[in-house]
Amino acid sequence: DRKATRTQGIDQAAELAELTGRRHAYGKAMDYQGGAYGQALLSRWPLEDFTVHPLPNPAKVEPRIAISAVVRPPGFPAVRVIGTHLDAARDDAARRQQAVALNALFAQDDMLTVLLGDLNARPETPVIQTLFQVWADASVASPAPTSPAKKPTARIDYVLLRPAGVWRVTSSTVLPEAVASDHRPLLVELTLVTP
Repeated sequence: DRKATRTQGIDQAAELAELTGRRHAYGKAMDYQGGAYGQALLSRWPLEDFTVHPLPNPAKVEPRIAISAVVRPPGFPAVRVIGTHLDAARDDAARRQQAVALNALFAQDDMLTVLLGDLNARPETPVIQTLFQVWADASVASPAPTSPAKKPTARIDYVLLRPAGVWRVTSSTVLPEAVASDHRPLLVELTLVTP
């Protein structure tokens, strides 16, 4: 939320950035309660070329977006980072369209890319299988449920990578934090494979 009534008018992305000492970029998905509802990226490095990408919304319900930025970690090539939160309806028609749109937007080049977020779909669904056609699952070696936070039973949060062969996952862990969100945080540590 950014300055919405339900969160006492706080700019949550700015507050999180201040509390963690990180840079941030915020993308609005929709106006909400006198403020806005959307997504944010936090980074220790500058966020370049920040863009908000509207995603398909066939039922004309809550709009969904992807946000992207480029970071340049010292000693590494530029990395595009994408955050998203796909549709939460029981019918996965919108999520499937959103997955196809993500592939069209971000899977057409060889740029190092990390896609993260709440995809509201389990690994075996057509939604995630659509993404797995072009993205590597960072948690494939140690998949674990993330939702609901109190007692997770569903794996619906992901870190996905492109191109597949250049990344090495050093760890993938669902953290035992059940208060800050309705999902548990997924922590993935990555490095690049050197020739």
